[in-house]
Amino acid sequence: MELNQITIPAVLVTTFRDYNNGNPFGTWMNPARYDSEARFKTACTSLHGVSPDAELMIIEAEGIPSQFYAETGITWHFIDAFRQAEEEGTLAPLMAWYRAGGDGGYSDFEAAYVCEAASAEDYARDLLENNGALEGLAPQLREYFDFEAYGRDLMLNGMRFEGGFVFNRI
Repeated sequence: MELNQITIPAVLVTTFRDYNNGNPFGTWMNPARYDSEARFKTACTSLHGVSPDAELMIIEAEGIPSQFYAETGITWHFIDAFRQAEEEGTLAPLMAWYRAGGDGGYSDFEAAYVCEAASAEDYARDLLENNGALEGLAPQLREYFDFEAYGRDLMLNGMRFEGGFVFNRI
């Protein structure tokens, strides 16, 4: 199973005015520290000593999947989901879900998340054994069942394995 390391979300923020005037320097901010996008923007503008309606610019980001930020801002449902996953202890599967193409908020993640597994094959084996699907098969016939192929088929037909976690169709 792959080791999942989580990077705390951070963005390098400046203003378009400063950047366009040749000042490419900014301030690293952790948006997850703020309970709303408005408070985050207020903190950014006060750090830069500009009016609240100044156009903020994100120069760089860490710990935020690329689909959730642009130079003009952050998709805030990612930050809300990150904070909730931090509280729930599900940061590793949440980030794996986003790497696998998940794009929603925390409730979408919860609907997609199935379990942690070492591989698609192990997930398939556990699924069949825990659901009793192999009961009634003679032990000598069980060894002929191809769990690897079944796990692969599950992933091709609506499931996804990413970073040690299994998800329903994303």
